[in-house]
Amino acid sequence: MILKATEAALGVGEIMNLKGELYNLAKEGYVSQDKIKEALILGWEEAVLHFLDDGNLDAQEEKLVKYGEYFGLRVTLLKEKRKYLQMWEYWLLLQSIYISMVL
Repeated sequence: MILKATEAALGVGEIMNLKGELYNLAKEGYVSQDKIKEALILGWEEAVLHFLDDGNLDAQEEKLVKYGEYFGLRVTLLKEKRKYLQMWEYWLLLQSIYISMVL
């Protein structure tokens, strides 16, 4: 489930059908439905780590912002679940880039 979510956050997989796919995977694997939101967040975290490792902030990273907004992952929720302070700082950087693009 986390792999599917990571792929979607990276822009490799589909965001539109992700929740349905995760629901089906959870059902097939007898996994609690509450784990879907957790998988969405962990997938986002894995994508952040990928983008931090490549050291290149470009248009691809904007997908993280879109992913977070699409699934309603609020900053407070991500902050609660984050493993690394670096991810939180990265999220803020992406938010500022996104806001500057909108304005």
